[in-house]
Amino acid sequence: MNAEWEEGLATLCEPCGSKPVPDGHYERFAEVFPPLLFEVWRRYGLAGFGQGRVWLVDPVEWAPIVQRWLDGVEFAMGEGRWHA
Repeated sequence: MNAEWEEGLATLCEPCGSKPVPDGHYERFAEVFPPLLFEVWRRYGLAGFGQGRVWLVDPVEWAPIVQRWLDGVEFAMGEGRWHA
């Protein structure tokens, strides 16, 4: 993880409510998410920061909610696949 990300996460305080990222997520999202996110996942897991103001959430768990948010929304860039 680069120094800029380390510093940014440090300003948000210690992680809270951390739980491990399911092993299958690394392979499942290898072509979707940037390598930096996997570094953060490995180090902190799925956790909250800044006393719960910012969260790294499970994209599989949140997929139905994201889909409901996006139902009927038309994007200027066309159809896409979205993850929480």
